[in-house]
Amino acid sequence: MAVQQVRAQDTYVSMLMPEGHGYPLWLPDLPNNLPREYTPRGIRIGDLGYFDRAGEFVYLFNVCKGANHRINRNRTPPDFVPLIGIPEDNERGRPDRYMGNTKIYAVSQEQKSVGADVSVKASIGSATLGANIEFEFSCSSTQAAFLVLPKGGTSYQSEYPVKFENHALTYGVSWYNYASNQGRDIPNKMLYLVTGCVKCSCWGNASYSHSTESRKTSLRLSAAEFSSGGLHYNWEVDTEHPVYSRSHPGPPSNDRHNEGPPSTRENQTVFLSGYAITVQSRLSLTGKKLVAKTDLIDTSSSEPPQAGPSKPSHTGTASGTAQVSPVFLFAGLNVQL
Repeated sequence: MAVQQVRAQDTYVSMLMPEGHGYPLWLPDLPNNLPREYTPRGIRIGDLGYFDRAGEFVYLFNVCKGANHRINRNRTPPDFVPLIGIPEDNERGRPDRYMGNTKIYAVSQEQKSVGADVSVKASIGSATLGANIEFEFSCSSTQAAFLVLPKGGTSYQSEYPVKFENHALTYGVSWYNYASNQGRDIPNKMLYLVTGCVKCSCWGNASYSHSTESRKTSLRLSAAEFSSGGLHYNWEVDTEHPVYSRSHPGPPSNDRHNEGPPSTRENQTVFLSGYAITVQSRLSLTGKKLVAKTDLIDTSSSEPPQAGPSKPSHTGTASGTAQVSPVFLFAGLNVQL
């Protein structure tokens, strides 16, 4: 019987999500079709979007900005109402939570195995700051996921999550209708409203899933200098099975975009948190209704988070009833029209 292949992003998400940092992004870098004013910072609090089938967060618009704002122009619904009453400094930044040389990893540990032996070390050379840095991982397990933040990162959380919650309860179905009517493929009919994120300027991630336990799998992430200055990162893998790995900035290529030194801005997003809004069709005596709802998170699932394990609470809104299940990842919202 053929063994179903597990996608790299599925393994990465399901392994790292229980670590408690938020929803892990297998693709932290930015696509090239975003507004020019958006890229210096990247994903931010107030962003509404969805995860495509490759695991990338697709930005729609920011609910805290007006329709004519540079990052929202030609992106919002005709009846768009921005969230007001949120100060510009509403974000609580914690640069001390992810210091330089941060390593986050998870491995499976089967009962039949001796154990998943993980060793990590980092060595920093003195010639050029960070140029000789290396991160080494080795383990003998069927599944593993790794994230390295060589220069650390900053955690951001909104200080007004209830305002975002109420706004999503009021306008969530309208947002979904607008995005869906554009012909977008939105998996699970689920949108995400960001209220927290972890940002960095450079990273390396990797994951693998093997059907049988193999001999020791070794991975090494090393840094080297671009000829134009700055550092790039590259994975070296020693194993008998496939390992999927990515890094930013990556090794030099013939791409003209790599001619200059890499940006030092923290516009790469490795974790997200916020609210998940799912829309389903439901028949009633008055015809078909759209219902926004979420289910509980299954941390063993490869799908994006849907709601939380806590007991739902019910809230009344102008458009109907709401069910909220708060979690540290994405809190689920249930809106019935």
